[in-house]
Amino acid sequence: MRALSLSIVVALVMGSAHAQAPQQKLDTTLENLAKSKQAQAALKKQLDETEREMGAMRERAASLAEQLQKTERRVDTEEDALAKVNAEYAEKRREFDLRKDDYTATVVSLLRMRNMPTTALFSSTEDTQTMLRTASVLEKTNAAVAAKATRLRSDMAQMKTLQATAKTRDARTKAEKAKLAEEQKKLERELNARQKLQARLSADQVRQTAKVAELSRESASLQELISKLDENRREKVKDKTALKQTAKLRNFDGKKGSARTPVSGEVIHRFGEKQNDNGTYRGMVFKARAGATVVAPYDGEVVFTGPFRDYGNMVLIKHNNGFISLIAGLGKVNTSLNQAAIRGEPIGTMPNGGNGEAYVELRDSSAKPIDPANWFANVAGN
Repeated sequence: MRALSLSIVVALVMGSAHAQAPQQKLDTTLENLAKSKQAQAALKKQLDETEREMGAMRERAASLAEQLQKTERRVDTEEDALAKVNAEYAEKRREFDLRKDDYTATVVSLLRMRNMPTTALFSSTEDTQTMLRTASVLEKTNAAVAAKATRLRSDMAQMKTLQATAKTRDARTKAEKAKLAEEQKKLERELNARQKLQARLSADQVRQTAKVAELSRESASLQELISKLDENRREKVKDKTALKQTAKLRNFDGKKGSARTPVSGEVIHRFGEKQNDNGTYRGMVFKARAGATVVAPYDGEVVFTGPFRDYGNMVLIKHNNGFISLIAGLGKVNTSLNQAAIRGEPIGTMPNGGNGEAYVELRDSSAKPIDPANWFANVAGN
């Protein structure tokens, strides 16, 4: 009887243990799920905060780039004005040197005439007729010498004015260049901070960069590269690790005249101009100063960075309506693959050595080149 009771007790205990095991497992699962949700919420909060930082940083970088390009334009203007003044002074100096002997003779004549007494003219024993002729010659000589003296004073005054103007222009140019250098350093710090922040958001950056570099090597033409980038982009969208597009990008539809020129400078070639015997320009070429800031023409996603064929170092930006901006000839790229870029946001700089040429193309949704001048708000001659 006692053995039976013991068996019953053991059975009850074992039954209770078996009943508690699923409950404990459920409790553990629920606890882990709660922790996971907390971690997910914390990560989302961190990501949202990072996205806000990135958005604010983009706006600051775009504002800095705009100020920098304005300063670049002012420096260009001052340098052109200084060069013009220096050229005028050099020409005036050349003319002065050519007339130096004449001017010297003029000064000597003036000194002699000043020291010649008035009675000297009437001391001659010659007849009156000869004396009158002599007086007439002296009068004309005096007038010619006086005219030369007046021209000498005028030339000297002009050279003095040109020297003063050149000095003022030179000081102003140096001040503008110093301001430009400071703004460039400020923008560089902003870009470095932005790229570090971007690295936190882009887990697949290295893999995507390698993939795009491979596509670039395999593509024989820009058209082929764009097609392959589109295919790669569609595959990337399916990839769960792909970078989330964080910026609210404006649509490019109907935005003619609202895009920014990527670089400040004179347009030296336009769309449709003859390039060589084999073709015409399919974009625009800007003459840009060394180290000039290059910005995104409009909101979009960076789908390519790096060298390609004879385009040199270039950036491709795909806009929301399927249009593509191509900016080539860069010395340094300050943007990353898959990164969002807003209108006016800096994406790179021109080479540092001498004046460079920035090549800009705009392609429609079928990747066909169209005249970008119609879309830019700040191109002279539009």
